[in-house]
This record gives sequence, structure tokens and C-alpha cells, in this order.
Amino acid sequence: MRSPPGVTLPASVKPGATLRFTGICHLNRSQHRIAKRFDQSFWLQVKGMQDIRVLEAAPWWTPTVMLWTIAVGTLLIVAFQVWITLLRQRVTAQTRIISDQIKRESILKERQRIARELHDTLEQALGGLTMLLDNCRLQIKSQPEKGLRSLELAKGMLRHCRKEFRASISELRGGLLEKTSLYHAVVQTIQPLAESCDAKFEAHCSGQERKLRLQIERHILRIASEATSNAVRHGKPRKIRFDLSYTEESLTLSIQNDGLEFSPNDVAETEHFGILGMHERANQIGGTLEINSDSAGTSVILKVPRTNGWNPEEI
Repeated sequence: MRSPPGVTLPASVKPGATLRFTGICHLNRSQHRIAKRFDQSFWLQVKGMQDIRVLEAAPWWTPTVMLWTIAVGTLLIVAFQVWITLLRQRVTAQTRIISDQIKRESILKERQRIARELHDTLEQALGGLTMLLDNCRLQIKSQPEKGLRSLELAKGMLRHCRKEFRASISELRGGLLEKTSLYHAVVQTIQPLAESCDAKFEAHCSGQERKLRLQIERHILRIASEATSNAVRHGKPRKIRFDLSYTEESLTLSIQNDGLEFSPNDVAETEHFGILGMHERANQIGGTLEINSDSAGTSVILKVPRTNGWNPEEI
């Protein structure tokens, strides 16, 4: 197509558009060996822009646009993959750092707990034992009866220290509470004690079980063990029942037996440490401990109100 002098196509008309022309058609003819006439090309001569009509605009999706889109998309995908790889490496490194830090803090907290446990039990008991032995040494010649009573008391303190030491060693080796729930840990601990005196053992758990802080569960387990051990040693029970109840407001542990009656206030000095230890543990976890005994038997009831100890993540 040849445009008239001074006439140019508008910029909106791009390659790929469908146009309609009105003008004079000029044919370029050429001779061929076989055909008498052969039309090789033609061109249109128009008067002006009024003879040119745009029927359909050129599509925006052209091969050039497609190639640029593919190139830009490929570049973005490569950049995204590189960013993801770098981000994954950074997250992995940060996760390793946080994991190591949590592990160190856990070890430090456990060491501090063991130190407090040893100080609150073994160290104080051994200090009292030293004082008893010193008094016994002074009394054994002038007051033999008081000296023998002091020896018996020292023997009870040694027995208590031995029990606490064994419990601490068991925790260091990985106690039951790290492997199972509080209810099953108590059952596995006190059921062999009940069976050692041929007592019938019953266990029951009510409510939705919740995971408490490990330190609180340890105190509860120790109280249950001490209560059952006292019943087996002194009560001669035929039946021992363990109940654990969870409510929205509190946790209640109950150890009941049908053994011999006793008065908690009249317990011999050599056996006083176990009951005193149960009360101390109950106070440390903010709970209340109630011991009742009559002709029908003895019950030890521990009640722990709902505190932040219900959330294991706050250990």
C-alpha cells in the first residue's frame, strides 16, 4: 500500500490489526514460461485516511510480548527459588541456635531444681542428723535412755534420707513422669507397694487429664508414694484405693486404705519426717494436704488449685 503524499497511518494502527482499504488496485504482472500471465504483486492507492478503516485492532498478546513475559517469569522464579533457599538456610541456622539455647536453659533449670531438692531434703536432714549424733554422744553415758532415743531418731532420719536419695537418683535417670501421664506414673509407683503386703489395689481417674508442670507432678507423685508406703509399713491394710480427679478448678489426689487407725499428731519421731515432708511438698505447690484416720481406715487427700502450673509450656 502506498499512502498519498502527506498521509501517514496513525500510531494506533500496529502490526496485526485488520484494516479495510478503499482505493485503486495496481497489479504488477510478470511473464512465466508456462502460464501466459502471472500476477506477482499488487498495491493500493488511496486518497486519504477516509479510505482506511480499522476493522479490528492489533492484539496485545504478540510473540514479542510472550517472549518478554516468559523471560521475566523465568527470572522471577529463579529469584524466588534462590530466596527460598537462603531463607531455609537462615531458618535452619536460627532453629539450631534456639534449640541449643533451650537445651542449655533446660539443663540449667534441672540443675537448679536438683540443687534445691538436695538442699531442702538431704542437706537439711544430714545437718539435723549431725546434731542428733552430737547430742547422743553427750547423752549416751549420763542419760542412756535419751541417748538410745536419739539413736532411734537418727535411724529414722537416715531411712528418710535414703528414700529421698533414691527418688532423686530415679529422676536423674529419667523418671516415669517423662514417659507417661501423672495417673499412670502414680499407679506404677504405688501398686507394687500395695501388692507387697497382699492388699487389694484399686485405681480410678475422673475428669479430663491435663499435663501439669513437671515439678508439680513430681511433688504429687512423691506424696502419693509416701502415703502408700506409710500405710503398708504401719497400717496393715487389706485394701488400698487411689483416686485422681481433674476439674476446671483443681486437681484432687486421694489415697485411702482400711488399715489400722492412727493419730497424725502422735506419730513416732522416727516416722514423723515422712508426714512432715508430705505437708512441705503440698505447701511448695500451693496445695492443701488433709490426713484423716479412724476405725474404718486412713485417707490422705491432696488438693491442688488451678494455677499457672496447669500449663506445661511455662516450665
